[in-house]
Amino acid sequence: MADESTDTSSIVMPSPQDKTPQPQSEEKSAKKSEIIKKIEGLASNLCTKFSIVGGLRRDLNERLSKVADILEGRKPYTVVLAALALSYEYEAKMPKKQINKEIGKMLEFCDISKKTVDRAIKEVKDQIIHE
Repeated sequence: MADESTDTSSIVMPSPQDKTPQPQSEEKSAKKSEIIKKIEGLASNLCTKFSIVGGLRRDLNERLSKVADILEGRKPYTVVLAALALSYEYEAKMPKKQINKEIGKMLEFCDISKKTVDRAIKEVKDQIIHE
């Protein structure tokens, strides 16, 4: 019985540790919110510049947050182009060759390499498959 009470106290111990990350998580969520706003702004500019409208644009907006979570710490345009490529693939059902052509037009404007975007897309797909 004494062992059981010791076990319960060890179970109670982690709760103070759970409380300490809260201020950090608030700070992190504020920073994340700021990053998401920036990414959404860049996505909006890209959509306007390259005439992306309708369902594809809505799909992109919904996809951005999740892709941003997976690609945390990556450059904003990498996140936007990865999300856009996935929207082309899943929402517009574009063939790979057409997706590459569409994304290719934007690479120079965004000043990132195709390889960077391809790695980001693969990372997002891998993460989605594991979920």
